[in-house]
Amino acid sequence: VEVKVEFAKVMNSMKATIDNFPWENKQAYAGWVAQTYYFVLHSTRLFACAAGRCRISENTLHHRLLQHMAEEKGHENLATSDLKFLGVDVASVKELPETASMYQNQYFWIEHVSVPSFFGYLMCLEGLAVEVGAKVHTRVVDAHGKRACSFLKVHIGEDEGHLEEVFEQLKAFTDDDIQNILINLRQSASLYLNMLSRIHSQIMESQKNEAA
Repeated sequence: VEVKVEFAKVMNSMKATIDNFPWENKQAYAGWVAQTYYFVLHSTRLFACAAGRCRISENTLHHRLLQHMAEEKGHENLATSDLKFLGVDVASVKELPETASMYQNQYFWIEHVSVPSFFGYLMCLEGLAVEVGAKVHTRVVDAHGKRACSFLKVHIGEDEGHLEEVFEQLKAFTDDDIQNILINLRQSASLYLNMLSRIHSQIMESQKNEAA
């Protein structure tokens, strides 16, 4: 399987939902930032979990995961900073089931399938930052100002390098690993789109109630 071809298919399948998301709506954007905060809280924990399960013979992978873990440290604070600028307390926004499913799924992949399978999740999130991040960032800055999008700015800058490293790391994995990575990539993409759709539908419901 040509991984980059499959990756491109998944990214393309996500673009319409992302384009149609009402980023200019403050409530919708704040909802996305809050849900992002909830799953990013688990980033360092997932990397630690994966790194701890690498065999002694997998030192290169072990160290790469630890390095990436360090790079993710404190990123949830970028999200809370953006929310603060928007005048939203993260505690006032409930975590959605779709959000929890995204990261909870990863603990299963790491602990019950394999460490490499976790790379499907990384490909999804870092791929989005690279493929659609700049466009979303422009829309958000125009609508809400630069101070409302520190999380987006940092990840657009960092994730291109991360994505290249992920593709490089895939060369060391077996065909079975690659199959699991692609399954996890598709699952993660589906759950992410479900999260966006839920936020969007909540906004539309709220607007309908206000108009009634």
